[in-house]
Amino acid sequence: MILGHAHPAVIDGITETAQKGVSFGAPCELEIDLAQMVIDMVPSIDVVRFVSSGSEATMSALRLARGFTGRDKFIKFDGGYHGHADGFLVKAGSGAATFGEPDSAGVPNDYAKLTLTAPFQDMDEVKRLFAANKGEIACIIVEPVPGNTGVMDLHSTGFLQQLRDICTEEGALLIFDEVMCGFRVSSGGAQQLFGITPDLTCLGKIIGGGLPVGAYGGREDIMRKISPDGPVYQAGTLSGNPLAMRAGLETLSRLQDEALYADLEVKSKRLFEGLLAGCKEAGVAATGNRFGSMFTIFFTDLEKVTCCSDVSGHCDLPFFGKFFNGMLDEGVYLAPSQYEAAFVSAAHTDEDIDNTIAAASRVLAKLTCMMMNLLASIKFNEAGLVPAIAQDAKSGRVLMMAWMNEEAVLETFNTGFAHYYSRSRQKQWKKGESSGHVQKVLDMYLDCDGDTILLKIEQTGAACHTNRESCFYREKRGDKWVEFEQPII
Repeated sequence: MILGHAHPAVIDGITETAQKGVSFGAPCELEIDLAQMVIDMVPSIDVVRFVSSGSEATMSALRLARGFTGRDKFIKFDGGYHGHADGFLVKAGSGAATFGEPDSAGVPNDYAKLTLTAPFQDMDEVKRLFAANKGEIACIIVEPVPGNTGVMDLHSTGFLQQLRDICTEEGALLIFDEVMCGFRVSSGGAQQLFGITPDLTCLGKIIGGGLPVGAYGGREDIMRKISPDGPVYQAGTLSGNPLAMRAGLETLSRLQDEALYADLEVKSKRLFEGLLAGCKEAGVAATGNRFGSMFTIFFTDLEKVTCCSDVSGHCDLPFFGKFFNGMLDEGVYLAPSQYEAAFVSAAHTDEDIDNTIAAASRVLAKLTCMMMNLLASIKFNEAGLVPAIAQDAKSGRVLMMAWMNEEAVLETFNTGFAHYYSRSRQKQWKKGESSGHVQKVLDMYLDCDGDTILLKIEQTGAACHTNRESCFYREKRGDKWVEFEQPII
């Protein structure tokens, strides 16, 4: 929604077109007009085909790459999301993993083995995959500006150009998935911004002005392999439907004004830098990546986030969750995951930017103040522990007594689930999480003396009682209740 929601010209165009019919199941003149506009704007596209979603675009492009090269395998990257076609739903595994595993039920293991995976920025692994699968790899598919792991910079490191070079050397195709960044980071997409030409490009989202639409296109000799010109089949009754085509025309015609992108750059830069400044002022470790009007703020001690494992292994995901909910309370709706990108639209005003920065500063200050005040008030014993009592929020009944150290207190505060330390019968300390017995922490506070933490929790399916020495849990497993004891001190 780069023009914002319900842009008047888009709505008027859809309304006018709907009077003539909403779908014909056949090509229409609007489809030809939008196709020509896409070809004129996107450097790599000589011929384009419309579909109904980004997932259809990537699925069709992959089939075309296989049909054109006569090869079955392809490479994607750890954390790269390219829609929900079977071959794309694969875990990356370790950096040395060759074959993927299906990341969704319903994807056959044998089919998933055709998907080869590598971490972002790891060119050595990409070369190893080509060497180990000589003459078998049809293509590499990549978001030139990843948006589904949080925004990443693959260009300044030379990684994208290296992918272009190795595909050329190995006779494989390079597919740019620009469903997110197409027409977003520039009027010609990331490929125009970076000066790198893929063999095929996938588009979606912006191209339809908010209506369901996608497209894939590229070199003419490749695209002519699609039926009826060639043997690769693809068709869809709603592909190129007149409503989506008109919405796309109204949107893309306005994106040919470079002043719009200049304005987006100024607003996006100010918002991005304002949010990072707010983190610094609040003492919250953070960094970020931005290209044009898409960006991600990462809560991490890392100086730079460059790959998916940086997010999963080094970012404070629970803190992001608290920040997201805090911003929601302030009336600001962010993407609800640390793995996603934020987008600035032409409809956002300077006042919107100012209000968002101010809201973030309030939320960050509140979160850090709450944590620091809580830790400063706790009277840990000589072992660095403090007793904790969990009570059912509805009945007030005591459900659990355990011990917490500073780490457990912070994890409970950040995650909203009770973390504690307990001592086994062998008198060995072990870390535990109460999610199997006690679910969401609704409130967390100290008693008046500061020497006991009280947790108000929402219980799901478990019950227990306690005495001075042990907790006794009863958990329903199937049709039976199982009781067990946990010693406490």
